[in-house]
Amino acid sequence: MRKNRDIALSIYKKLHNPRLFFLVLSTFFVVNTFASDPDATMVEKVVNGVEYSKITLKNGPVVIHQLRIDMSCENLVFSGSVANNYLGFGLEKTSQMVARENRKENKVIAAVNADFFGGKRPVFQNCMILDGEFVKGVKMSRTLFMADEQGFIHLDNYQFNGICMVNNDTLVLDGLNIPVEKHKCSFYNKFYRKMPVQNDSVVYWRLMPLKKPIIGSFCSYQVGKCFVNPDSLNFVLGWNYLGLGCSGKRIIRENDTIDIRLSISPDGVAPHFMIGGLPRLIQNGKRIVKFKNREGLSRKGFWNDRHPRTAVGIDHKNNYLYMIVVDGRQPDYSIGMKLKELGKYLKKLGCDEALNFDGGGSSAMIVNELLMNHPSDKNGERNVSNIFLIRER
Repeated sequence: MRKNRDIALSIYKKLHNPRLFFLVLSTFFVVNTFASDPDATMVEKVVNGVEYSKITLKNGPVVIHQLRIDMSCENLVFSGSVANNYLGFGLEKTSQMVARENRKENKVIAAVNADFFGGKRPVFQNCMILDGEFVKGVKMSRTLFMADEQGFIHLDNYQFNGICMVNNDTLVLDGLNIPVEKHKCSFYNKFYRKMPVQNDSVVYWRLMPLKKPIIGSFCSYQVGKCFVNPDSLNFVLGWNYLGLGCSGKRIIRENDTIDIRLSISPDGVAPHFMIGGLPRLIQNGKRIVKFKNREGLSRKGFWNDRHPRTAVGIDHKNNYLYMIVVDGRQPDYSIGMKLKELGKYLKKLGCDEALNFDGGGSSAMIVNELLMNHPSDKNGERNVSNIFLIRER
């Protein structure tokens, strides 16, 4: 205890700032419950409502990069970005996406990598919504981070739902901005620019929205040209597209008016921003410790080995959001964390909800366009599919 007291007093003398002192002190004792001998805790204010900490634990060693965001600050907005602006157009580094968003004058304060990704044309796995518009919709119930239109933060299981009313028929949409499978139906908007790879005969109807689509409400579309099993097709900005098996060609006719409803289940939510990961680490204040088969997980090494990690946690009681990046796979610097350790750390911070994002070489934290952590790949920062960011209004 005397050693801990002496360390705390030395920090206070260096800071000359009571508010920062108490933030360091609380972080120090959280860290001290995880490792008996913390080496250093450094805290700095990024902007009003956002504070960055670098915590080094000798027991490991483990290096944690931490952002604490005051959710009551009205000048802060939670949002995201997609690699190269469109799905299927390759990957980008977290820092590159931040720089591009700043060129749009979006005033990005900080960002971390987000969802898992893969495939021949690698794209993130889960649903995503930006500025109240779907980027991707999948009929798969996963834990997603969501900020609603009123600015409230949620962490819950959500999935995409969509229906298309065509004359006297109802088509169920199987996804949004995903490839069309046999006898299925997908909707495409501005985030998709090229025809998806197809295995069966498909038709694409070009649709002109008659008003701005709103998630959860029906929107009317004027049906335009039909493309039957095209060899190639570049989607035109300003139009939407409906892709379905060739049998669907008989249902829709050119110049028809059709109604489409895109929504999130469960109903009753009005998402402004949504992004995914897996698995959930804390739910309703209870830390999750068993991960086998949770949200499709099967590889024990994923949760039981120490890796670089990225996560987001919410402390509803004190109105804070935490963005965490743990460095790993670098024995002399930082060995990383198991998922249970990551959940334990977030719980000690006060989080009552927490979600794991993609980790390993993908883990990256950017603050004011500076890379704060040390990615584990030998070539440095890895290209990823999407990011989670905080920006100023």
